[in-house]
Amino acid sequence: MRDARMMSIAEGSTGIQALDLLHRRLWRDNGETLSAFVDTATKELQSASSELAAPAMLVIDRLKRVGRHLLSWHESSRDAEAGAVAFLQLAFLAVTAWIAVRLASGAGDDRIGRRLAAAGRYWLSDIDARSALQERDALAGAARLAEFRQIQNG
Repeated sequence: MRDARMMSIAEGSTGIQALDLLHRRLWRDNGETLSAFVDTATKELQSASSELAAPAMLVIDRLKRVGRHLLSWHESSRDAEAGAVAFLQLAFLAVTAWIAVRLASGAGDDRIGRRLAAAGRYWLSDIDARSALQERDALAGAARLAEFRQIQNG
């Protein structure tokens, strides 16, 4: 309970970052920043082993797909904003998947290198399922929040 105040601060800052990603980084530049990340990560992942790169590519493809969908929701911003935190989490998973492939690919054969490679492979092991959940939540729209409005008005 002692951390209860901190949790609301953390939740608020996550929401602010998520809305910033949606409004300023996706809508304001019409997805150009997202496209630049996707292109850069994809090019690099194409040179990695397909076993390592495959889960990361699934996440990056998901991020690209969700980003395109949220761009189409610009005029119905409430639907997109309801999924903004999930979109932020999906972006986090995409970036960390890319980093995990780098760790697993470029680590040396010494003790530390083997640990870094293991950490990268571990991170990638269930990233597809975690990113699928974030995709679903990002695209769920504002209708799932209607119950809260009913409680507030009731």
